[in-house]
Amino acid sequence: MPYLCHAGLAGPIRTGFCRSLLDAPRLCALYPAQDFQSHFWPTLKPIVEEFWKRGHQTLFYAEGKWRHHFDAFRELPERSIVFHCDRDDIFEAHRRLHDKFALSGGIPNYLLSYGKPEALRDVCARVIREVAADGGYIMDASAHHAK
Repeated sequence: MPYLCHAGLAGPIRTGFCRSLLDAPRLCALYPAQDFQSHFWPTLKPIVEEFWKRGHQTLFYAEGKWRHHFDAFRELPERSIVFHCDRDDIFEAHRRLHDKFALSGGIPNYLLSYGKPEALRDVCARVIREVAADGGYIMDASAHHAK
C-alpha cells in the first residue's frame, strides 16, 4: 500500500494535476467477495482515502465487471473517485453509484468499432438521457479492447 500510494501521488505532485489513476486489472474484479474484502479492499480503500485527504480525486479504471463490489465502493468518501465503467452496465452503475461519484465510460468499444451508426447513436442518446442528465458523467469508451 505505501508504494502504490507513493506512485499514485508522484505524477500528480510533479505535474500539478490533482487526479490520480488507479488501474484495477480484471483479475481483481473476479475476486470472491470474501477475498476482495480480506485482501484487495484493505489495500485499495486506504490509498483512495489518502489521495482524497491530499486533495486528489482518483480515476478508478475498473477493468472487467465490478458490480459485485459496488457496495464496498460506497464506503469511500463522496466525490473521491470517478468510477470508469469497462464491462459493467453503465445504467446499473448509475443507479448504484451516481449519488456519490462521477462515472465515465460505458460506451461499448465493439459498438464504436463494428456497430451500425444508428445503434451507436441510440446507445449514446440513452446514456445522455439516463446517465448524463443529472451531471457527473464523462462520456467515454468502455476500455482499450474490443469485445
